[in-house]
Amino acid sequence: MSSQILLPTDLSDLSWKALPHAVDLTERLGAQLHVIAVIEEMRGGAFHPYPAMEIPAYTQYLEDLRGSTLAAVHEKLGSFSENCTISVRDAVSAAKDIVQYTQECNVDMVVMATHGRTGLQRFLLGSTTEQVLRTCPVPVLSIPARSPDPERPLGIQRVLFPTDRSEASWSAFPKALDLAKTYDAQLTVLSVIEEPYYLAPMGPTATRPELLKEVRPRVLKSIHEKLEQMNLPGEVPVEIVQSTQPAEAVVQFAEERDIGLMVMATQGRTGFDRMLIGSTAERIVRLSEIPVLTVRGQKESKS
Repeated sequence: MSSQILLPTDLSDLSWKALPHAVDLTERLGAQLHVIAVIEEMRGGAFHPYPAMEIPAYTQYLEDLRGSTLAAVHEKLGSFSENCTISVRDAVSAAKDIVQYTQECNVDMVVMATHGRTGLQRFLLGSTTEQVLRTCPVPVLSIPARSPDPERPLGIQRVLFPTDRSEASWSAFPKALDLAKTYDAQLTVLSVIEEPYYLAPMGPTATRPELLKEVRPRVLKSIHEKLEQMNLPGEVPVEIVQSTQPAEAVVQFAEERDIGLMVMATQGRTGFDRMLIGSTAERIVRLSEIPVLTVRGQKESKS
């Protein structure tokens, strides 16, 4: 289990919504909490005729800002700050610096709020949380801003593990199992039969209900075989749903079953492909009203 937990903050009310969750996990796991505030340096610096660090007024501005930021973090944490490692840093990219900090300090988990940004702004820029989610080598717990009660620490009775049955997706299962044990919660495995993927190669002659009737038991069997290989102490419930939109189906299932936490792998997709379609994990994080822990999936070997 985690021994070093990182909470990034930009001092906004939104970012602090992740604090109760980070503190709760820290106490449950007996971990050390790190709080980091990253001051993003002057944007567009590459187009400025002089590097920001060579401008005395800007250098003094950064120094003053570091001091006021540190004071604000201590004020927010109160007496709990005595049990935290607090860092104030400045960098061109907050997301890159957060990821760098996880490597420097051997962080095991990042806990941070997400704006759930949608539309053109997210398409062009993405949120800091999404950038961290795509590149961070350690699990990232995203706390949604629109959660019904985001200030309440995690009270988890049910943990959901969505899988597409790939080896990469199963790499997040140990973390799901660990957290289910930590919270003494029921763990459920969910797989979505994505209809276009299965129906297209099977030809137009068979009806959709007939095809799905054939696919469902095969999917269920493959998941149970995977679970049996792990020699788990008890039975893990498995659920199968079918949908043309897997991310939406997972979020709907979580809402209907009163899931308290989702744990899943992310492929860490980048570039034009990600901008066009995004990853299922990223879309779930944006849509979900409950916390989602994403674990960077291990790439599958090609034979």
